[in-house]
Amino acid sequence: MIFVNPYKDFDGLLFDSLESEAIKHFGVPIKCEADDKSGNELHYSEFILRFDPVRQGLRECTLLPKCSAVIDRYPLAWDSGFLHALMLEDPNMLEAHGFVVSLRFGLALTGFHDGDVDQMAVHAFRHGNWDARIGRMKRFLF
Repeated sequence: MIFVNPYKDFDGLLFDSLESEAIKHFGVPIKCEADDKSGNELHYSEFILRFDPVRQGLRECTLLPKCSAVIDRYPLAWDSGFLHALMLEDPNMLEAHGFVVSLRFGLALTGFHDGDVDQMAVHAFRHGNWDARIGRMKRFLF
């Protein structure tokens, strides 16, 4: 079970932690990808950790389908009911580039709003990760 505290940590690993801290915390990843433009990634069986290419700290964590998790106090359900539950707490969700974004929970969801199960994922991000895009987002209506 993974526990996500919005904008704070991903299962006890603080956002902005270094890759070496992540490996110490979660163990050796299944796969590593290096990218100077978008940052490095550590792939585990149920999630992916993404690191800022400049600051080198943890910027985003992607929960993959079937991962068992609790986000804030909400158990993650891999269906549209999870999105509905979040919307009750965050009526100001936004949409951009196929993502439904909750700034209240520090989450970006794919596949929940359009039924595209092949794209289902939950991205937990650090504070400020989506700020540059806010002006281009539109209000999400389900």
